[in-house]
Amino acid sequence: MGYIDITPAWQLRLRWASFILAGMIALGVFLDAINNVLSLVTPRIACIGSAIIVFAWIVVGYVLKKFDVRWVTQDDQKSRILRLGDRIKGGLIGFIILLLISLVVDKPVEYNSSSQSDDILPKVIESFTRILEEKRVALEDKERQLLEMIKNYKQLQAQLAKYSNNDTLAVHAKRYLDNGDFVLAEAFLRKLKEAYKNEAVNYLQKQAQVAYELGQLKEIELKYQEAKKEYEEALKLQPEDLKYLDALGTLLFELGEYNDAKYNFEKALEIAEKRHIKQDSTIAQIYSNLGVAWHTLNDNKKAINFLEKALQIVKSMYGEKHLLAANCYNNIGGILNYSGEYKKAIQYLDKALIIQKSIYHNEVHSDIANSYHNIGYAWHHLSSYEKAIDSHNKALVIRKSLYIAFFS
Repeated sequence: MGYIDITPAWQLRLRWASFILAGMIALGVFLDAINNVLSLVTPRIACIGSAIIVFAWIVVGYVLKKFDVRWVTQDDQKSRILRLGDRIKGGLIGFIILLLISLVVDKPVEYNSSSQSDDILPKVIESFTRILEEKRVALEDKERQLLEMIKNYKQLQAQLAKYSNNDTLAVHAKRYLDNGDFVLAEAFLRKLKEAYKNEAVNYLQKQAQVAYELGQLKEIELKYQEAKKEYEEALKLQPEDLKYLDALGTLLFELGEYNDAKYNFEKALEIAEKRHIKQDSTIAQIYSNLGVAWHTLNDNKKAINFLEKALQIVKSMYGEKHLLAANCYNNIGGILNYSGEYKKAIQYLDKALIIQKSIYHNEVHSDIANSYHNIGYAWHHLSSYEKAIDSHNKALVIRKSLYIAFFS
C-alpha cells in the first residue's frame, strides 16, 4: 500500500485554498441575498456546487480508506488520517448550506428570454439588428426599437397569412418575409399591387390593403417617411378605413406630428360613430392612442378619459385579462405618476403588472419591465426607497436579459 505525505507547505496551500473558496462562496451568497440582480449564485450553480462538495467528500473518504494518508507536522512527526475531522465536515456542510441559501432567498422570477422572438428565425433577427446598425439607432433605444420591429413583423406575417394559396405573389412575399429578405418581400408586394389594378372586383380595396402592408414593411425597415406615403395611399383608396387611419395616426405620433396623429384618431372615431360601431377592438385601440396623444399634448384629464373608455370596451369584450387592458392600466398609471398622484398610480400599475404576468407567463418582456420601472418611480416619490429599488432591480434584470438575448 502506497503512502501520501501531506507536507507543511501543502498544508498551508490547502488552508489558503479552503479560506479563499469559503470567502468566494460566502461573498457570492451574501451579494445574491442583498442584490438579486447580480445573481452571482444561481440555483444551477448552487446545485452543481453542492453536488461537487458531496462528491469530493465521498472521494476523499474513499482515498483515506484505500491509502495510508499521513499528516506531517513541522517537527517531521507523521500521523495517519483515518477520516475527515468534525471541523472539516462542519465546514463542508456549511458550504452546502450557504450555497442552498441562494435557492430560498428572495430572488427575481426566473424568466425565459426568448419569449418575444422564439417563433422568429435567427436570420430575421439578424436582419433587424443590421437595420438598427445601418440606421445608427442609439444604444439606449435599441431594445425598444427592436421590440417594435418584432411586433410590426408579426402583424405583417399575420396579414400575409390571410391570402389564399392561389395568390402566388402574396405567398412569395410571405416566404421572403419569413426569411428576413425584406427587399424581395417588397418586390413581390409591389407586383401584387400592380396585378390588382387589373382586377374587376374590389380592386381599390385590394390595392389599399397591399399599400397598407407595404407601409408595415417600411416601418419594420425604419423607413418612416416611405411608410407614411404607403399609409396615405391606402387611405386615398379607402378614406374611411379605421385600420388605415389608426396606422397612419400611430406613425405620425412616432414622427412627433402629434396634432396630425390626433386628427387621424378623431376622424376614425367620427366614422365609427357614424357607423354605430361601439364594441370593437380597433375602436378601443384608437381610444387608447388618443389618450396617449392627449397626454403628449399636456391634457391629462382628456388622456385619462380616453384611456378609461378604451379600458371599458376591452373589459366588456374580452374581460380584464387582455393585453390592451394592461396597456391602458399602465398608461393611466404613467399619467398619474406624471401628475404626482403616486398612490393612485401604483393601483393601476399593479393591475397592469398582474395582467402582463398572466399573459406572458412570467417570461422576459419589455411590458413587464416598463411596469416595474413605473412602479419603482412611484415608490421612489413616496419615499419608499426599498420598494423602489426592488422594482427597479426587477426591471433591470429583464432589460439585461432582453439585451443579452438580442444583441450578444
